[in-house]
Amino acid sequence: GTFNHIWVLGGWYGVLAAMLFDDMRFDIDQIDSIDIDEDVAAVAETMNGGAPGFRAVTSDMYALDYSTAKPDLVVNTSCEHIADVRGWLDMLPKGTKVLLQSN
Repeated sequence: GTFNHIWVLGGWYGVLAAMLFDDMRFDIDQIDSIDIDEDVAAVAETMNGGAPGFRAVTSDMYALDYSTAKPDLVVNTSCEHIADVRGWLDMLPKGTKVLLQSN
């Protein structure tokens, strides 16, 4: 598939982003690996060094402006850490493509 902009929430060390960029089945312009833990951004940048479309962002998923940024895919890898998944989903603009993953 072709994606202009993917947000990976709970991106941690950027492993999923690295795997997606490396998978020839996908044509991806930009991946933002977003995590609330400020200590993981430097590792994520190192893991994805050389990927021109990679960006590590330190933020809380509840503080993001989903309507303005309009990523064409939101991957939430931290569903087990959300007390109200339905409430979080209601923050997303109608029609947003979402992939949910949990432990």
